[in-house]
Amino acid sequence: MEQPKIIILFRTNNRLRLKLSHPLRNVRQAICAMEEREGVKKVEYNPVTKSVLVHFNLLKIELEEVILRMLVIYSKQYDMVPIKLVSNTPTRNIPSLAMYSVGFIIAASAMKFLGLNSNKNVSDLLNWAALGTTAGAIVEHGYNEINEKGAFDPEVVSIMYLLNSISKKNFIAASALTWITTFGRHILDFRYDELSIKVKEVKDICTNESYFEISIYHGDDLYKKMNFVRAFLTNFIDRQNFSYGGNILINRHGMVMGRNGYDNFNKKCSQIIMNNF
Repeated sequence: MEQPKIIILFRTNNRLRLKLSHPLRNVRQAICAMEEREGVKKVEYNPVTKSVLVHFNLLKIELEEVILRMLVIYSKQYDMVPIKLVSNTPTRNIPSLAMYSVGFIIAASAMKFLGLNSNKNVSDLLNWAALGTTAGAIVEHGYNEINEKGAFDPEVVSIMYLLNSISKKNFIAASALTWITTFGRHILDFRYDELSIKVKEVKDICTNESYFEISIYHGDDLYKKMNFVRAFLTNFIDRQNFSYGGNILINRHGMVMGRNGYDNFNKKCSQIIMNNF
């Protein structure tokens, strides 16, 4: 079976719509589990589109917790398999520095075309800025690809042509050609950021209360990517000051701060309170 996915379709301050790759196995159970959390007003599920619409009160529950709570419920219905969380915002594999280089290339080209390059200082500044930012963007692009794929695409080698243009004083044409060669195919080649999240169910053997530990799945190469989804999860963990190994612990009442945050914590069971199953 293909790994289940949750796609974030849209989110506002009080509503969240998610699309599921696989149908809910027990719709009523999932809705009840979501609505028992204070702050979740209403949950609607469309079996045709496999989408979930959650109405919630932002003053009582944060958006990230709503997403993570749905992720836990979804994983539980599919025997605790890791769930892929997919962003609804498309991204292109173009470094931010490449956007600056385009601006400098256009500005320098416009000055030359309009005959405004009589001011040599300004003209030289734009030429060097175009070349420097383009070279920097290519280096950044190659570095990112090595981190994500373990190797860079051959197009990165075009930086040698750019560096050779320095002796010929052909800054703008070389910068433009190198930019197109390196980043041209990425303009229309966009992707949706995704990340595998692992859920582990544990139980307080004194109160029989179930808890769910949520962590980024290290077995996935996507763990190396600093994207939107990972960013919001990481920031959420930091903002809540969780102490349970950097992961999130959640139960039906809300977020839990490590082992000492359990409801009805029983000191007599402090040594055996967690029981994996």
